[in-house]
Formats: sequence, C-alpha cells, structure tokens
Amino acid sequence: MAPAEEATAVDYAVVVVHYQSPESIATFLSEASSWSRPPARVVVVDNSGELSGGEDSEDSSGWVHTVPAGGNIGYAAAVNLGMGRLGDAYGWVLLATQDLRCDKDAVAHLLREGNARPSAGVIVPLLVFGRDEDRVFSAGGMVTKRGRTIHVGCGDEREVWARAESRRVDWADGACLLVRRSAFVSVGGMSEDYFLYVEDVDFMVRLARLGWETRLEGCAVASQNPGRFLVYLKYRNLWHFRRRVLAVNPWVPWVREATIDVVRGVLRGDGLLLRWAVRGARDGRRGLMGVPKGPLLTHSAVVVPGKEGRRTNVR
Repeated sequence: MAPAEEATAVDYAVVVVHYQSPESIATFLSEASSWSRPPARVVVVDNSGELSGGEDSEDSSGWVHTVPAGGNIGYAAAVNLGMGRLGDAYGWVLLATQDLRCDKDAVAHLLREGNARPSAGVIVPLLVFGRDEDRVFSAGGMVTKRGRTIHVGCGDEREVWARAESRRVDWADGACLLVRRSAFVSVGGMSEDYFLYVEDVDFMVRLARLGWETRLEGCAVASQNPGRFLVYLKYRNLWHFRRRVLAVNPWVPWVREATIDVVRGVLRGDGLLLRWAVRGARDGRRGLMGVPKGPLLTHSAVVVPGKEGRRTNVR
C-alpha cells in the first residue's frame, strides 16, 4: 500500500516562515501541491513584507493565506502567529522554513507514524543537505547533560539512516516539524524569548517534560541548506536555554564552544568572535532576550560550522 493510502485521511495544514526570498516560497508551494499528501491549507508568515503588502491575503483558490508579521519577528513568533491564524481546524500542522524541500511521500510517512503513536507530539524526517543529498544534516538531535545541543548523524551517508526504524530523539531542527496541535497548545506554543536559534530545542524539551515524544521517521526524507550562525545570538540563546530551561551551569559548554569558534575566527582573520561570544553570554545571563536591537543583527560576526561529524555541535 502506498504511503498516501496508509496515512489517515485527516487533513493537515502547513505554516511556513518567509524572509526575503519570494522565489523560495514559490518553489515550496509548487512542490507542496505535488506531494502525495498535499496540505489542506498553507499559511505563509511574511517576516520581510515582500509577499503581503501589509495585509492578510489569500490566493485565488483560498489554499494559501499570507500573513504579514510587521517585521522580522523571528521563527518562534512567526510560528505562533501562523498557528493562531489556523485556529483549531487541523490536528496536525507541518512547521517549515522556506528553503525546505520534501520527498514526495515524506509527509505521508510522517502522518502515518504520528497517527500510529498517540504519545507523539512531533514527528520529523531525516534531513539531508540540499547541496549534497547523499549526506545527512540531521537525524534528530540530542541534548547532553551539560546542555550541548547536537545534530545526530551529521555527515553520515543518507542510506545509513533512511531505512532505520522510527526512534525517539530529544529535539529536531525547526526546518521541518510535523506537530500535533494539542501538544503545541499544551506547552503554550514556542517561546519567543529566542530569536533565530534554539527555540526548536526549547520547544521539544518542554514537550518531553509533559510526556510528549519527538520521533524521527527515517523513511521520510527532506532537505535544507543550513546557514551560518550569528555568534552573539548563538551564545545568548544557548546561555538562556541552559540556565533557565535545563538549570545547568552554562559556563562549562561555553568555554569549550567559544574556544573552538575563536580559533576558527582567527584562522580566517576574524578577531571579533570572542567579543560577540562574551556579549551574547552576558546578555543571556541578564535576560536580554527576544528580537535584538540595531547592529547586533548585521555586525555580529558569524560562525562557519566546521567539518560535520556524527556528534558535531553545530548549535
């Protein structure tokens, strides 16, 4: 039986976050309409204003609803806004970023797994690199006792994971999350304390504390091209997560990660990485969270992830 026939006929919706790439949204919508289980409705949250003209709008078919965010409010706030627009009409919602690309049957596999497991709050696919689809970007994530957030399987060959049985993971990348609405509501949605990074980890850790599972479905495959990290936001958000959510000492992983990033920066002639890592940790300790102000978004140095490995920390 085909995945589309195995999955329940219950409709689902999509919330996709857009920022400065109308062509990516057009490609995403075109591909989503051709999935073996296309969504009943798509909400596009426009974080940069190119799509919406400042007002809610729908396409001629009523399938796509575009919501202006009023500025770059980040991933978590955009997801919460999109979920609010959907209301309670759909039991499952696929949360996506604009560069996500899914295999034709990927969502059908996710739905089938989710409907078979009442304790599953989030079902996720195997994520591969868009620029190298034979290599894994993330087979879900793990959180260590000291609060490091790690993409499992990063750099492995795709076939190592593609046929693996469904398994529980601590968290997964926010590029593609099939979320049970009742689970989303039970934790109050995503925390808007963060901006750009770590809100996905925080969300699934809080779900787990209420008994909801996050599960990887390896036969569902999707791709994305992960970008660089702003150093300030990386360390600010991780400090907040480790101290406020995990209640662990943030200094221990900070020293290790900052040392690695500073060495990488020195090797490429960037001497500002330590400054931004310290400032991020300081502001995280002070609780200065949410959307950062002014030059922090444009002048904070970036981290270029090193060679990916099975336990590489790219957060």
